[in-house]
Amino acid sequence: MWYIEDGFKFAKHWLEQCKIPATERLQLATHYEIRDWVNPAVQELLRTPLSSLSNGDLDHLNIRLYSIIAKAKEALEKQRKLIAACPPSLPKDDQDFQTAWCVSHATCAKVWADTWWKVVARSILHPITPLDINTIVDFVKRIDHKGMSLPCKEDMLRKLETDGSPFNTLRGIEDGAIRSVLLACEFTL
Repeated sequence: MWYIEDGFKFAKHWLEQCKIPATERLQLATHYEIRDWVNPAVQELLRTPLSSLSNGDLDHLNIRLYSIIAKAKEALEKQRKLIAACPPSLPKDDQDFQTAWCVSHATCAKVWADTWWKVVARSILHPITPLDINTIVDFVKRIDHKGMSLPCKEDMLRKLETDGSPFNTLRGIEDGAIRSVLLACEFTL
């Protein structure tokens, strides 16, 4: 589309140095076919409360893009609530885990569930500074699971680090939103 490639690269480079709102970056990305601006702009919008978007921000988004972002934010919030409400289950007697020889596994499971609900879930659902789901394993490592055996806690942390399926769902929602925006902006996938 643009036949003055050097001028385009120059302008793009200097625009990237400016603090341009995510909504305007999406508009410019669409208009000037700058595909690599879409991903960071969508990620930023997914972390931004919709109520904080100004009228100027909304002028940069068409209804389709706004709808994609709003639906993705709704899906992310629902998944965060599911993660908070449903603690990952403690591994059961399995040869891959040390829990096979835990003498108080029922107690460990109760401590795990109680601590998840009282500490982890509350942090995930905090209305002002919610826990970043990407830091959940490190957060759980720092928590005192008083009454839980160390091997059970280590197994659970290992399971969280390797399985991560609830957390992968969040990434899937975000990736889906980015793909939808790319398609709405008529970029080829």
